[in-house]
Amino acid sequence: MSTAPPASLGSLLDRPDLVAAAVRLMRQPTALSELSASDAKCIVTYMRLLNCPEGGMLLREGEQDNVSDMLVILDGEVTVENVVADRAEPVVMSVLGPGHLIGEMALLDGGPRTATCTATTPLLGAVLSRNALRRLMSDEPAVASKLLVAILYRMTQRLRDATR
Repeated sequence: MSTAPPASLGSLLDRPDLVAAAVRLMRQPTALSELSASDAKCIVTYMRLLNCPEGGMLLREGEQDNVSDMLVILDGEVTVENVVADRAEPVVMSVLGPGHLIGEMALLDGGPRTATCTATTPLLGAVLSRNALRRLMSDEPAVASKLLVAILYRMTQRLRDATR
């Protein structure tokens, strides 16, 4: 397994072959299904492409630096681990694949990471940074508000699931 960090590959628009896939995957039930295709396409124009080798760490639980990105998995798998009370070793909470989101809470609040996410296969992702979100809010406020509502809807669903 590699320990190489993820590498930015530039604007997602530099890879037209991946734009349609990103739009489709962003609209999956595991991501932001409330978005229209045109809204998702607009958001994709603000995203950058990220490549992460197998074993590369995308996020580290508790990390407080560089915590303002949200990632949509385009290809590959990620394990999500948390340190649970009374345990020294992290517990795998889930394995995520194409169409899943990572980091949407930090995109909104810039708070510490709540999980460690590691690529279990080579990973390709589309990243929306907090700065890109701010540009989207300025340039396309209606689309940005739909994105924020979709993220909040997803977060409330997870909270409801966790309390059941």
